[in-house]
Parts: sequence; C-alpha cells; structure tokens
Amino acid sequence: APVIASASPLPTVPQYTPSIPSVVSTAPPVPPKPNVLRRANSQEQSEEPVAPPMPPPTPPKPTVFP
Repeated sequence: APVIASASPLPTVPQYTPSIPSVVSTAPPVPPKPNVLRRANSQEQSEEPVAPPMPPPTPPKPTVFP
C-alpha cells in the first residue's frame, strides 16, 4: 500500500510538464491577434511612420564621409 502512495505523486509531476506546452501553444495565437489591430493602425498612420525613418538615415550619411 505505501508503494502505491509513492507512485501517485510521481505521475503528478509528469502531468505538470504537458500543461506547460499547452500554455505555449496558446501564447502564439495571442500575439497574432494584437498584430491585426496594429495593422489597422499602421494603414492609417502609414504616412507618419514613413516620415520618421527618413530623418535618421540622413545624419549617418555625413558621418560616413569624414
């Protein structure tokens, strides 16, 4: 009887491991959801994000000359 009690806690540990991967599978689907919302905002602010990236590349150019 005491041996069975010891075996009970052992199987409980391995069952915990499969629970972790299950959470990871749910994580990927969550990020894509917010990405869709970001896409809608990106389309509206498509002109804004394009302007900021232009100024940064300008300063590095003169630095390469000297």
